[in-house]
Amino acid sequence: MKTHSPLSVLFTCLSLALGIATVSGCSSSGDDNRTTTVESYSCSNKGPCPGDPMPTADETAACEQLSADSTCGAAFQAYSLCAYSAARCSDSSLSDPDADSTSTDCAAEYATYTTCLGNKNVDAGNATP
Repeated sequence: MKTHSPLSVLFTCLSLALGIATVSGCSSSGDDNRTTTVESYSCSNKGPCPGDPMPTADETAACEQLSADSTCGAAFQAYSLCAYSAARCSDSSLSDPDADSTSTDCAAEYATYTTCLGNKNVDAGNATP
C-alpha cells in the first residue's frame, strides 16, 4: 500500500466532501446553509450534505488510520468534527468548500493538529510533517 504524509491524508480526507460524518443531510441554521453541529463522526459515513458521496474504501482507511493514531488521533478527530460542523451545502446539495467556514471556525483545532504532526515528526527524526 502506498503511504502518504499524515498532513496530505488529512487534506484528502477533509476535502473529499468531508466524508467523515455520522449525520447525513444539511439542516440550515439561517441563510448560510450551515450543516448540523454533531458530537461524533465515523470515517465510513458520507459527507454532511444530502448529495455528498460515500467515501471510498481508501479514504475510509486513511481517515481511520489518522483517527487511531496514538499521538495525534484525538487532535485529528477534533479538527475533523469542527470541519464537518463548519461545512456548508451548495444549492446542488453538495458540500461547498468555497463557502464553508473551516479556516476561521477551526483555526485552533487545525493549529493543534498540525503542531502535533510537526512535533511527532521531529520526535521521529524527520524534519518535515
